[in-house]
Amino acid sequence: MDVKKITHQKLSLLLADFQICRNCRVVDRDQGRIRYGHKCGTCETPGEGGLMYFEVSILVLIDLMQEAFHTPGGYRQGRDRSIREAHNVSVVLFFCSLREILLNWLIEHLCWAQKIPRPVYERLFADSNTYALRQNNLLPSLTGKKWKVLAAQESRSSKLDYIELDEFMRKTVDARNKFMHEGKRWGIDRTLAEGCIDHIWPLLNFYVALHNRYVHPLHFAKSKP
Repeated sequence: MDVKKITHQKLSLLLADFQICRNCRVVDRDQGRIRYGHKCGTCETPGEGGLMYFEVSILVLIDLMQEAFHTPGGYRQGRDRSIREAHNVSVVLFFCSLREILLNWLIEHLCWAQKIPRPVYERLFADSNTYALRQNNLLPSLTGKKWKVLAAQESRSSKLDYIELDEFMRKTVDARNKFMHEGKRWGIDRTLAEGCIDHIWPLLNFYVALHNRYVHPLHFAKSKP
């Protein structure tokens, strides 16, 4: 399925429809969870209705990417071309924001699962006040593994290539930084914007995989009689 061609359905409803079990906290796409009494396929606990895994800001960013990507413009010379280029920039900026929010979301769930007190969690976040610090220092301290190891580990058990995802994200962030700090727009074109749309799905799945490996087992162990 080419998600770039989808215009009449929100991508957030199509790609980010992951549900989370209220008991063992496993994340999956079992839409039966929206029904009261539906048993979790992992812990077999009857559910109390659906609970979306991703927070609203993540869904909004995905839909903003889709809206910017499909906004008309760029088919004629002049002003329309500038409008399309501006929309490509918007897609890239939203994608970079999406990756940051997803990391924060995972770290928050990791701290919760590990019973780290809220004041301590907030101090950890304050001390690691950039994406790089959270990715390279804070996350490894909670999982016991470096970022590249996590990407390689999850790639081995998935049909999705998270190593390639990491490389694409670095390329995208580099283009974003050159635009934001040096005013260089040449690195952000339609091809990069298309890549951002295509990488929403593997990006979401990567964080779901990390959640199910490092967050879910802690809750599942506590949920056993």
